[in-house]
Amino acid sequence: RFQLLSDGKPVGEGIEISILKGDTRYRNTRGEIKVTTDKDGFFTSTWQQPGLYLIETSQKVTVNEAGVDVGRYALFTTLEVAP
Repeated sequence: RFQLLSDGKPVGEGIEISILKGDTRYRNTRGEIKVTTDKDGFFTSTWQQPGLYLIETSQKVTVNEAGVDVGRYALFTTLEVAP
């Protein structure tokens, strides 16, 4: 169980997160797992195999700066699941 935070606060419900096993990223069948956050920013994944996993997500944000139309926060992290 993980909690996704932005500026120290839970991101809220409905943020989609992709989880990829490390040796499948550039394959035709990637085995991608998609999960979404709950109202407190938590998401859960059950690891089927040991190995490296890439967790990635992004979220559009409002930017109050002249000349900037769209802002985006992104998360790319790798973790290792031990046997």
